[in-house]
Amino acid sequence: MTERRQRKWHECLTVIRPEPTGPVAEMEAMFSAGKKVHYQIEARFPDFNKEKASTFTDLCLPFDIVYHPDLYDFLHETVYEIKPSVWFLNNLDYCIAQGSGYKIFKGAKKLTFLLYGYTEDHKTVGPWPYDAPFTYSWDELKSYTLASDRILLEQERQ
Repeated sequence: MTERRQRKWHECLTVIRPEPTGPVAEMEAMFSAGKKVHYQIEARFPDFNKEKASTFTDLCLPFDIVYHPDLYDFLHETVYEIKPSVWFLNNLDYCIAQGSGYKIFKGAKKLTFLLYGYTEDHKTVGPWPYDAPFTYSWDELKSYTLASDRILLEQERQ
């Protein structure tokens, strides 16, 4: 039996992923700063499980999905995603699609975003919990996933 391909969940959302808003070096610096804030916020929630990468399989897909939500609260069956508030608001559809996948993959009942921001003197403020106003069904997400896979396969052939 051949081993199934794998795609990271963010790759499965290529069709709706926001375009970078600045030069690569600037985006990498922002991502690095965001990782530090993630760790700080995760430390504030010691009762929640800091998630490790897991795999989701749907035999209707030609690959498995590797995913990694930020935090999971087993008691309340809630997935938590940590996002910068401005980025979240500017990319709401992508963030909700990403979080919806995590909710489905974990079998959670709820999706909550932990939003944060920065003051003028670059101090982190938040997090502010924000319950997702809606989530996508797996059928909706699967269409993004299959369309994204076609794009990525074409890019890999080039």
